[in-house]
Amino acid sequence: SVQNRALSGRSTKSFIDEKRWDTVLAALSPGDWLFIQFGHNDEKKDKPEVYAAPDGAYREFLALFAAKAREKGANPVLVTSVARRSFSADGTFYNSHGVYPEAMKAVAAKTKTPVIDLTEKSGALLTGLGAEGAKKLYNYCEPGQYPGWPNGNKDDSHFNEAGALEIAKLIATGIRELKLPLADRLK
Repeated sequence: SVQNRALSGRSTKSFIDEKRWDTVLAALSPGDWLFIQFGHNDEKKDKPEVYAAPDGAYREFLALFAAKAREKGANPVLVTSVARRSFSADGTFYNSHGVYPEAMKAVAAKTKTPVIDLTEKSGALLTGLGAEGAKKLYNYCEPGQYPGWPNGNKDDSHFNEAGALEIAKLIATGIRELKLPLADRLK
């Protein structure tokens, strides 16, 4: 079974502060797989309740998650932040997450934890689709396009169902590339 314990707007810091990590840890059993993805909210310096510096608290919290999962006999996998729909005026895709993906990869190397570079994979997907084509993956619409949606809804962070499916495929690819034993369970 799959349990999604993610919650919008949370960071490594707020996940711990709100005791959400305690709930995840208590539910872990030997042999479980724990996919850990943070960064989107950790990077918000203007929100002290979620901010975690990339070379400080963010790394420490990620290492803690991996270590505690292993203590419970679970298998942690780090997943770098999924890309936002971020394109410059000339149509070039850019990584809006700064050094957070690299910080996570450094933790993965130091703790010998598998890592799926979703920042790179999703960035390549968006680059291939282009700025306009990528809109079809996000909760994004032009004024009047969808009845009931706010006119001109522009959400370049959260995926619609089609986008979520594409990102899930990238995660499955990452699992296979890492040759994780979990790959045998994927269709």
